[in-house]
Amino acid sequence: MQTCSQLIGTSLCWCLAIYGSITLSPIGHADIQYWIDEQGQRHFSDRPNEHSRSYQPESTIQSMAPVQLPTNRALTKEAQSRKPLRELKNRKAEKQQAKLAKRCQGYENQITKINAKLRRAHSNDQGNRWRRQRRDYQQKSYQQCRR
Repeated sequence: MQTCSQLIGTSLCWCLAIYGSITLSPIGHADIQYWIDEQGQRHFSDRPNEHSRSYQPESTIQSMAPVQLPTNRALTKEAQSRKPLRELKNRKAEKQQAKLAKRCQGYENQITKINAKLRRAHSNDQGNRWRRQRRDYQQKSYQQCRR
């Protein structure tokens, strides 16, 4: 058995498929009828009767309203009491900046102490050790604090 594309051609098959879907789509569309009975219940049907009226549904996109789900009151109060995310991020950044400032001040204090030691009389080995320490603190200070 040969397929449509083998008999006619691919582009013509697509055209026929689109034309068929457009022309046959109203067949599947039926008028919806509804009525309300004595108990107040609404009934829907595709067949009209003496009590039914034509039902025209609103567009689902326009009629969709935000749905509020039931929540636990404790969760709602907790959510209301939480700070906005931006404030939390700012607070975290401030803490990190304060921590960095404290560390940098510690480096500067160590450098000042080592400079004071180097001004006094010392042995050659002791002076070289202090200069190495000062160089290490200066590098840390430059790398971490000068940004």
